[in-house]
Amino acid sequence: LFVKPRLYLVRIYEQKPDFEKCFEQLEKIKENNPDHPAKVNMKNKIKKDEEFEKQKSEALGGLKDLGNKILGNFGMSLD
Repeated sequence: LFVKPRLYLVRIYEQKPDFEKCFEQLEKIKENNPDHPAKVNMKNKIKKDEEFEKQKSEALGGLKDLGNKILGNFGMSLD
C-alpha cells in the first residue's frame, strides 16, 4: 500500500540527511509489505550513509582541534 510514495520520501529524507524520518518511512513500508525488497536495500544503504556522516563529523572535529592548537600559538582560533 503506497510503497512508491514512501520510498520517494525515504530518498528525500536521506538527502537532507534525516535518518530518523527515513527509518520511520521504512518501518511503515515493512508494516504493509514485509517482503518488499527495496526496504531491505534502502535500510542497509541508509545505515552506511549514517556511519559515513558520523565518521565525517568526527574527522572534522579532530581537524578543528588541530587547527585551534596551531592557531592558539598566534592568539587565534577557528571558533
